[in-house]
Amino acid sequence: MKAGKNRLHLDLYPTGRGRVLTRRCPGTRTVVPACCGNHGPFGQNIQGAAVQLLKVQGCRRLLAGCHDASVPGMAADGRRHIIAIGGGMLSPEGQVPIHLENALRLTGQREPRLCVLNTAGGDDPRWTVLMYDRFAGHPARVSHLALFPMPNVRDPEDLLLSQHVIFIGGGSVANMLAVWRVHGLDVILRKAWQAGIVLAGSSAGGICWFEGGTTDSFGRELRAFTGGLGLLPGSYCPHYNSEPGRRPLYHRLVADGTLPAGIACDDGAAAHFTDDTLTELIADRPTAGAYRVTVSADSDVTETPLDTRFLGAPAD
Repeated sequence: MKAGKNRLHLDLYPTGRGRVLTRRCPGTRTVVPACCGNHGPFGQNIQGAAVQLLKVQGCRRLLAGCHDASVPGMAADGRRHIIAIGGGMLSPEGQVPIHLENALRLTGQREPRLCVLNTAGGDDPRWTVLMYDRFAGHPARVSHLALFPMPNVRDPEDLLLSQHVIFIGGGSVANMLAVWRVHGLDVILRKAWQAGIVLAGSSAGGICWFEGGTTDSFGRELRAFTGGLGLLPGSYCPHYNSEPGRRPLYHRLVADGTLPAGIACDDGAAAHFTDDTLTELIADRPTAGAYRVTVSADSDVTETPLDTRFLGAPAD
């Protein structure tokens, strides 16, 4: 994670390891992060951050984030939405990432229920606590699903299908999909998508919705990943402008048929799909771009820049 004067990169998963420590709300089965040692990725006191979170939102609201509804939330327009972010999400200092605010607005809810997952980062508790901390005082009702070392709730399906938004963090997409399939989350997330719950994710959390993409899941050398959920057709390449190896590898994999044609996004850019259609490209900074990458019958690759809407632009 990188902190700047006015921004925070949330999708770059920490490398620290450790068992997830949690606190159980009295009389419930809801589990929230307690602490993970003394300090978080920015030197903040994690114990204090978690306690402050509970003071602000209260155990009761965290419980509501998991179990307020027995039926899933539908987006305000009654359609299905997936937002695949290219990585490096920006956030005003100490506030909710811009892309997440945009996803929450799609629900039309005053107090939308949001569940965050960091399976790709090994459920690092620092990431989870940081997400809770960013939402302290925000009307969204936040919960999380951890799968390491075991699920933190009895019924992951009940938790996920009671949300308005599900957000997936970055890390190893290959490891994430393997763990999801063991726990049946591949089926559950398809149900969530079909029910109209807004799905969003960054980096690995963007690739997972497609058939495949480019990844460093297997080591320092970038490789193809072809085991995506396939909710969306085609492939996806994040970090298109920030990692020099991504563009040439993506072109090569599309050209030789290892990956189908697809969408590439710079850090900060995102592809927004409504139902099965690419609706628009959005960005949390004016310089971020997105591209459609296709291949001809002669294996010639074409990269076409796509119009991108800056989410920070003033409304007309």
